[in-house]
Amino acid sequence: MKSFLKAGVIFAILYTLGGCSSLLKERKPLEPVTIYTAEYKVNSSVDDNSIINSVIDSINSTSPNYVREYKSSFSSNNSYNPGTTKVYVVKGWITEVNKYDQITISYHDGKSFEDSREPGSPSIHGFYKTINLNVNITNEEKSLKKIEISNSKFLLESSDENNESSMSKEMFLDLVQFKIKNIKMQFPTQKTYTGTITLKNDDVTAYANIQRNFSDSFFSTNNKNDSEKSGEFKTNGNQKVNFQIYPYKKVSKLSYKFDYQYFYNEKGGSDFDEDYPTSIINMITKEFNK
Repeated sequence: MKSFLKAGVIFAILYTLGGCSSLLKERKPLEPVTIYTAEYKVNSSVDDNSIINSVIDSINSTSPNYVREYKSSFSSNNSYNPGTTKVYVVKGWITEVNKYDQITISYHDGKSFEDSREPGSPSIHGFYKTINLNVNITNEEKSLKKIEISNSKFLLESSDENNESSMSKEMFLDLVQFKIKNIKMQFPTQKTYTGTITLKNDDVTAYANIQRNFSDSFFSTNNKNDSEKSGEFKTNGNQKVNFQIYPYKKVSKLSYKFDYQYFYNEKGGSDFDEDYPTSIINMITKEFNK
């Protein structure tokens, strides 16, 4: 069983309740919460880093409208941490890797501030709720990987009697559950098809057909009188087809090659269309034989 990030990937879901570092009170004791778990499966050819990145992208896609607005700057007289601090008001949700190499998904209500005193390592000051997500990837039978995502047992939050949360613990946990159980993943892959067809047209006519009917995408360094002619063209949207054509008795022979691009998904399947390759081969035959 593999667990990420680096030695173990931990997703920290952080909810900032507002305020600044001077107002931050003691943290509440760790409080056990319901553990939500979701399971996904992908083709085993997909590497683990791509899976992690896809999980991050999926969470971000359900959490739009993140805004980071500059507010002010001030100089620090702290000899241990000198320099200029830039302060930003942060609003909305974002998933990212923090300075501790943890992947965090954060919600900020606009009352929180981001302190950039440490170059490349901004810190968040304010009131918060945070919970970890564990992502475990294991190899399954039938060429699949299983991805298990769950939140940790404990909810960590800061406390301040003078500031009320704009989001209840129950609502926060409902959103955590929703995000865990509604992750979508897509991983691009492709399959190459090659073959040879005996055409009814001679090579000059067949070559001229493609040159004429696919003039917008046709490319070749040959002319119609060369004994062997090769090139490429696009059909069916953006499907590229490479070809070689040469005389054969009183007709001609055609060699073709094309890559079919499709996507693996989070259900262990793909959007592969079994009829698509045949339709491209039939189209090639028809167009060269016109």
